[in-house]
Formats: sequence, C-alpha cells, structure tokens
Amino acid sequence: QTSWQIIPQSGLRLTEDGPREVTITSQGSFSLGANDHQGQRFSCSKIISSNSQETKLQMFSQSQCYGEYHCFHGKFFPSTNSILLHVGAPTPNIEDSCKTPAFDPEVPFLQITLLPANSSINAQPKTNASGRRNLDQDQEE
Repeated sequence: QTSWQIIPQSGLRLTEDGPREVTITSQGSFSLGANDHQGQRFSCSKIISSNSQETKLQMFSQSQCYGEYHCFHGKFFPSTNSILLHVGAPTPNIEDSCKTPAFDPEVPFLQITLLPANSSINAQPKTNASGRRNLDQDQEE
C-alpha cells in the first residue's frame, strides 16, 4: 500500500474532517480517507489514455446503495514528485463520466495535488497569475 497526502487546489471544497489521504490498495484501486480511516473506495473501470507522465481513466465507486463513475486525469511532475489530479463529478453511467458537464477542464469538480504521505516537501501551495494554486511552476499551463 502507498499513501499520498491531498493538497486541495480548486473545485469542491474539502472540509477539515474530510478526505485528506489517498491510499493505493492495489494496482487498480484506491481509497479516499482521512486520519487512517478507510474512506470511499474507487476501482478502475477503463483506462482512456496513459503514458509515464499522464493518465486519464474512468473509476467506479459505490457509495451507500448507489454506484457512480468519475473521470480522473492525472499529470505526474518528477521535479516535485507530485501528481496534479483533476476529478470529474459523479455520473450514474460510464459513458458520460469524461464528458462535459461532468468532466469540465475549465470548471473542475475537484482539482488536487497529491504528494507522497511521507514527503518532506513543504506543501504550501503557491498561487499563479490565474488564481490557481499549485506547488510547482511546471504545473502552470
């Protein structure tokens, strides 16, 4: 298992007691939780595109009785050992998860930076000219 700490960037606001850690539980799944509490579990449904620096995929999660799909688009930045992750809004079917309005590059449902949980990097986000917070100038588009 590998754990990553969450640094919120934009979109959905995470409450103080909300999810703050991503734990990769297997090659195709992870859980989103806080303070060693297992939270919502996500499983990979379909890889749309992938290379060593960037991945876009559709994930499935079951919350209470309902299942939902989310689109995830991650970019890896070796200079900071961080991942910029854009998460789309939940949809009831896989076909719509990576389409607007559920997955909107201009208005993200959730955008976060992930750092290794044991990282000694100062994780204070910086703000760029567009008002977005990020950890590394390389992440600016």
